[in-house]
Amino acid sequence: YALVGEDGSILYPAVNNKGNTYFTHPDSLVKIRDFIIPFFKESEELAKKAALKIKEEKYVGWDIMILENKPVLLKATTKPLAFELKPSISGNKKGLKSEYEKYIDF
Repeated sequence: YALVGEDGSILYPAVNNKGNTYFTHPDSLVKIRDFIIPFFKESEELAKKAALKIKEEKYVGWDIMILENKPVLLKATTKPLAFELKPSISGNKKGLKSEYEKYIDF
């Protein structure tokens, strides 16, 4: 998991679900922080377009894969994991739970 900026850049090192922190990708060895996700804006548009087709759900998690020339939608889930990366990685101890609660029935 990694926090992504509005421009598609990775803001902090990544973390896995076991709490391990990664400064480089374990397979490619590419530096994670400051990496720019290809087709980021196109991926956002793809998710927005798909979201309009599922109006009855308040919160949907989208899995998008980046191919060489475009993003593609892999799957959607209506019960996504709201993993709190912000306090886990950034050092900022203010999470986003209150924001999630506006949209999700816990």
